Amino acid sequence: NNTSFDYSSINNKDTVDFSIQVAIDCPILEVSSTLPVLRPCFDNLPYRVSWCNNGTAVAENAYLEVVLDSAISPISSTLPWTTQHGDTLIFDLGNIAPTECGNFSMKLMLDCDATLGSTYCVETHIYPDSLCLPPSIPWTY
Repeated sequence: NNTSFDYSSINNKDTVDFSIQVAIDCPILEVSSTLPVLRPCFDNLPYRVSWCNNGTAVAENAYLEVVLDSAISPISSTLPWTTQHGDTLIFDLGNIAPTECGNFSMKLMLDCDATLGSTYCVETHIYPDSLCLPPSIPWTY
């Protein structure tokens, strides 16, 4: 069998341009955070917060709330908090464009008299958090 194959077109690429149209304008904000094992009396426990707008519209006047356990104190942050209400720190993020992401780091301290083996919580929430998508299943009454 003496057939040969033409290898000259193997690495060719085709491009197809087509438009995508947004069905609903809606910001969809997501936030995640990480915190290592907590050790009492260390004033440099790293806490990292990341967020993204995975929606199709600008999230206007966005902000984050970080709620610290009463045994945890904030030491510093690469993004300064704008307000503190008790154990809740508020971080203004401004307007977040679609596909835009950001992050910041904090240094925290667990009280020196904290009990080893206990659970201490840090909670993060991003706003606006209202749902603007219609239900995927049509509801009838």
